[in-house]
Amino acid sequence: MPASDGDTALPWRPGGRPASLDHARRADIPPPCAISRAVPSDGCEQAAKAMLERPQEEPMPEIVTEDGCPIHYRLDGPAEAPVVLLANPLGASLDVWEAQVAPLTARYRVLRHDCRGHGASGVPAGPYSIERLARDVLALLDGLGIASTRFVGVSMGGAIGQWLGAHAGDRLTRLVIACSTAQGGNHAVWNERIALIEAKGMGAVVPGVLDRWFTPEFRAEWPGVVERIGGMLRAAPPKGGHARRVQREAT
Repeated sequence: MPASDGDTALPWRPGGRPASLDHARRADIPPPCAISRAVPSDGCEQAAKAMLERPQEEPMPEIVTEDGCPIHYRLDGPAEAPVVLLANPLGASLDVWEAQVAPLTARYRVLRHDCRGHGASGVPAGPYSIERLARDVLALLDGLGIASTRFVGVSMGGAIGQWLGAHAGDRLTRLVIACSTAQGGNHAVWNERIALIEAKGMGAVVPGVLDRWFTPEFRAEWPGVVERIGGMLRAAPPKGGHARRVQREAT
């Protein structure tokens, strides 16, 4: 994964000029509030409120893949800044990154998208392979004219990043894989979840997901964040988002 000329850990400035190292050491760019106690709890609450209050009449930008699936995306930050793509965990929409957008756009052009079967993207017949989801990312980059990007993937997003790193490494300048694996469990576990979702809906699996994602201490300190993520998971298309369409990858 070759680095580009603009690939620097220093804060971005218009024109592609990095700030000085001294400035970088002083720069106060808050870490993601979901993993750091350095961010005040009201910052997380404000992010949740911002997501809920975003005008719904805004047109939803999308690209369409070669097999006809619309992929919804959002781009935030200075147009000339280097791009970082944030890839979601299973069941989550691009709004899962809401708290990270403001600090990241101080340096980067932030690209988020809903994987097929999630959020506002299409829900074609599945199941979907990790390769299919990764090729959707390549279609998104091609459609937006982005030659290469930094890539941050959590859980399912990390699996997508692994495929891209192995098969399209020239499109990545940096690859961050978080809370992910190259082998996602087994069919029995996923089939149980699929059956539960089909019988009772997405809400039936949400409590277990939240228990795995958040510690009791975090849930007590930031209940609004947990509530927001829970709502996002409950709203996921039951025939697309959770387990159903990636079951063949869990072998």
